Amino acid sequence: MSIRQRLAVDFYGIARNFALFFTVLLASCFALSTFEILAFLKQTILFLLFACAFLWGAFYLAWFWRRPLTIFSIYTAQGTAGDLLQRASSVSFQRVEQVKVNENAQRLFKQAEKSLIANRFAAAATQFEMSIEAAPTLAAHLNLGAARIIIADIPRAEDALEGGLQRALKLESREFVAAFRANLGVVEMRKGTLERARNHYETALQGFRSVTDERGAANVLLNMGNMAAQQGDLKLADRTYESALTVFQKLGCQIGRANAMGGIANLRASRDEQDETMTLHLTAMEIHEEADNELGRAGMHINIGNVYFRQNRNEQALAKYQLAYKMCQDLDDCLGVANALSNMGNIYFKEGQRTEALRTYDKALEQHCRSGNLLGRAHVLTNIGSVLAREKRTTEALESLQQAKQIYLEIGSKSRGLAAAEQLIERLEGRQQKESRG
Repeated sequence: MSIRQRLAVDFYGIARNFALFFTVLLASCFALSTFEILAFLKQTILFLLFACAFLWGAFYLAWFWRRPLTIFSIYTAQGTAGDLLQRASSVSFQRVEQVKVNENAQRLFKQAEKSLIANRFAAAATQFEMSIEAAPTLAAHLNLGAARIIIADIPRAEDALEGGLQRALKLESREFVAAFRANLGVVEMRKGTLERARNHYETALQGFRSVTDERGAANVLLNMGNMAAQQGDLKLADRTYESALTVFQKLGCQIGRANAMGGIANLRASRDEQDETMTLHLTAMEIHEEADNELGRAGMHINIGNVYFRQNRNEQALAKYQLAYKMCQDLDDCLGVANALSNMGNIYFKEGQRTEALRTYDKALEQHCRSGNLLGRAHVLTNIGSVLAREKRTTEALESLQQAKQIYLEIGSKSRGLAAAEQLIERLEGRQQKESRG
């Protein structure tokens, strides 16, 4: 933390305490002056009123003074699967690093920022890595980790973020510590280690709140809602999404608002509220289009396809999934590709095209394995087991379903996928027993 930031934090606390003290004193004098014996206190009220106005003004000045880094350096970026990521601008070089970063590092960083704008995430990751080699900075570490999350290079994303976190702790930058923790929460989600994800998210939430960064706190809340939804705790997910949406609307954060609406819509879909679900998804899509957010648009195409799927509008659903598949391929979004393929497989399975369904599910499974997405793997393995069961390939079906069940249990998911896998396992094992007796 810079000397300027330290002074701002100290002054903030002093101004707040004096403002509260004089406010209480003003209220007390006003109340006591109503007694005739203490009427002389009325003479102090005007002075105390001016003192309170001055101190509260100083408090708000310090409040803005101590948070410029959060306002100008760290910002919200679209992640994959409806998650939000933290990214930083080069403004933080002078605001946080306390040293002049060499020109080569800055040049490479700006090239990487242009690659991000063009949705060339793999190129951006390479350029951020080169910037770090020229001169390590918190911003480059944070953005390198975010870019690697999108392209599903999870182990190396974790390395970049852990390295940046240690640097942020050394520099005592609470804003960046919170940002690194938030992105590490997404990494742990992809790995299926949900308790570690929760710990990172909770620490990040406290960190953002400690520096009065409502934007960062709302980002973390949204990601925690995604985690609750994946674990099957739909009531918690709903509350968390609504809390995040309230803050996003207050701040005018459009990307956050669109993602929160998408999460809420998916919960409405699980309750078969299809009309409201479609309205929310279409509104979110409009926001993503206005923001030119390609990752967000791709995710919305899948969500809208899911609504069509539930309405038995298979042709329209498949068109949406295929469009999302193409977009995610162009964006190097491995997780998005996997989700699109998985949903395309659902269409083929529903229409009785089992061979095509298995082929598509196998491709989806390969992408989920590459991205390290355990929950996605479990869902696809459950679907593969269902197709194999219909094909009377009981042994293979059980093998796939047992793998899915093990993953669900390992990551603590209580979703409908686990219940479906367990029910199908029970039915197939009963079938095997009957066949052995016959």
